[in-house]
Parts: sequence; C-alpha cells; structure tokens
Amino acid sequence: MAKFKHPPQGPVATIDMGSNSFHLLIVNWRQGRLSPVFVTVERVQTALLMQGDLITDEAEQRVLSCLRRFRDIADQHGCERIVAVGTSALRQASNADKLLAKAEGILGWPVIVLSGADEARLIYRAVAFVRSNLRDRMLVLDIGGGSTEIVTGSGGRIDDLESLPLGCVSSLKEYFPGGVLNHNNFEACVHAARQRLAPLESRFRVVPGMEAVGCSGTALAIAELLGLQQVSRPDLLYLRDRLLARFSRIEDVCIESLDNNRSRLLVPGLAVLIALVDAFAIARLATAEVALREGVALAWYQGDEALNSELSAGIAI
Repeated sequence: MAKFKHPPQGPVATIDMGSNSFHLLIVNWRQGRLSPVFVTVERVQTALLMQGDLITDEAEQRVLSCLRRFRDIADQHGCERIVAVGTSALRQASNADKLLAKAEGILGWPVIVLSGADEARLIYRAVAFVRSNLRDRMLVLDIGGGSTEIVTGSGGRIDDLESLPLGCVSSLKEYFPGGVLNHNNFEACVHAARQRLAPLESRFRVVPGMEAVGCSGTALAIAELLGLQQVSRPDLLYLRDRLLARFSRIEDVCIESLDNNRSRLLVPGLAVLIALVDAFAIARLATAEVALREGVALAWYQGDEALNSELSAGIAI
C-alpha cells in the first residue's frame, strides 16, 4: 500500500478513460473538500470503434489525441500529478498493452486499468462524499458505455457491489442492429438486461429507508430531459414512448440539450435503466452529479487508507 510522502499542494488532474467518454477533472483540495478548477469531456467512443475485443487503429488515434489535449490542459493548470484510470473497454481489449504504453508516454504516468470492483468502489466513494449528510442506506447505480456498476452501502461503508458488462454502447451494438429503433428492439434490450440482473435482485433490492441514486451520464441525461430531480418508472416509460413515437432510427435521435453521441446512446441507456428500476424495485431514483473521476480524486487526496492495492501501486509517490 502506497504511503504519501507529502500531501499534494497544487492541483491534480484525474482522467476517466471511459468506454465512450473521456473525462478530465482538475481539482484542488480545500478544507477537506474537492475544489474543481477545470472540467471537460470528450466523446472518444473507444468501445463503439472496437472490433470484437480489439482496439482499432482509429480508436487508438482518438484515444491518444484526446490524451495529448488533456495533458496540455493539465500542464497549463500546473498540475503536479495526472491520475488516469481505464475502465470496461480497456479491461476487455486483448491488445490494450500497446495503447497503454503510448498513453503513459503522453501523460508521464501509467494508466491504471481498474477492475470492475475497484471502479464500483470509487464511484460509490464519490456519491457518498457529496451525500455525506445522509446516513440511510444507498443503492448507487452508474450506467457506463461498457459496464454498469451497482453498489449498496451506508455513509462511507460499502455493503455489497457488482460490476456487470452491461452498458450503453454494448447494448446499442447488440440490440439495435443497423440502427433500427422500434418497440421490439427496445423491449429485447430491456429483457436481456433483466436476465443479466435477475441473479442480483435479492442482493440489491431497495427496501424502506433506502435511497437509490444514479450518477454519471445516462441517469443525469434522462433526469435533465424529464426536468426532474428524481425519476420514477412511469417517467421512464413516458420518455420511452416519446422516443419510439418520434424516431425510427438510432442515428436520427436528436435531443437539443444533448450532443449527437449522447443522443445516440440515450435509447439503450434508457432500456438498461428501466431494467435496473424493475429488477431492484426502485420507486424513485435520485441523481448525483459526480462519478468515477471524483472518486479517483478523493482516493488520491485522502491517502493510502482509501486506496485499494491496484490503484495505490499505480500512483505511489
């Protein structure tokens, strides 16, 4: 387990190399809180451009170009450290090593490819930190491009967690062939997700006194579209019906408040979210505007007790 020789004095950059989007967060630590300096996101679409378990040349170039831009921004802000983590796409890619070596050359530090469990822990950590005034049990959900993380806990303590290879991009590829959007494809996606979730229902079912919280892109985008701070199953079905009535192809989905990439992934993300709500008997889903990048920053600033062995090995100083 890594020990901190000196608490960081300057800003630190965290990079979440997600399967669809890369997120850069530059933060300072001020009086026990994260103080954001700069935040940006790029739709790199690594998973969408993969062929099977192979990262294509196009995907590699998009990844490296994005990391060069992020490194430049980090340098401009005087960051003393860049902590980059990879998630589902890099976990699954059989040829990730070559890309990771090039990424380290650009960033100056190695990329830490998180296990699904580590990813889930860091996501929960971020949500628990911003909702520290709540002591009730929480169910935290994060639907990503390549995986979905599911965690229960109370305060800063995790009770149970799971990471499933069930995400927006993987669902888009499998259940909307040729980009066709109709009721049958949508329901096939929901049904397949429910089957994946069935063995987990008793572990993560919401009970009285328990709050369900969605974080990251999918849940936040859906809540924003609906104009709600909390969403229910009828809200999700209303949105489903509106989308199916208006669009017949995925590429035609155009939502004014969303970029083209997020609009394309809205439908499969909604299908997965409906499956989660049904599987875990969620009456209302709140949202939290934090995600993996904040969890990584917290783990960095709060010291070695917060870090699992894989992450601490990658960021030891």
